[in-house]
Amino acid sequence: MSGSIQIQCKRCGQVLSGVLTELTDYDALNYEDDEPLLDVGVYCRSEVIVPEELFFGAQPKEILVYRKSLIDMVEGGPRVGCCGPGDGKWNLFCQKKHRIGIEMADCYMPHFVRVPLNRVKVIAVEGETSTS
Repeated sequence: MSGSIQIQCKRCGQVLSGVLTELTDYDALNYEDDEPLLDVGVYCRSEVIVPEELFFGAQPKEILVYRKSLIDMVEGGPRVGCCGPGDGKWNLFCQKKHRIGIEMADCYMPHFVRVPLNRVKVIAVEGETSTS
């Protein structure tokens, strides 16, 4: 998995994102509290962060995206946190209520969504670039 992709629900096929471009400059990740970890239209593989430290529950074989990069998501499940969801439980679903991701967006962390690769179908998009 590299380059530009689009993600779909693995169970029902719902399109979950526009074109996402893989982040190649990992110095561009924004670790500031209460700010987006990534720009809109960009994703990174969790493995670039996870091996080095525990990063808000991120696991290997996930992609990390900014919430605004996802489309037609249903919020649900526990959304516990003082300023936004941050408890690491399933809280984003496709329109048919299939578990898709875990939004992490409390005030004491950078904001991002963990999308386990076993929940989505990753489609390579040739010749397109994301717009932010």
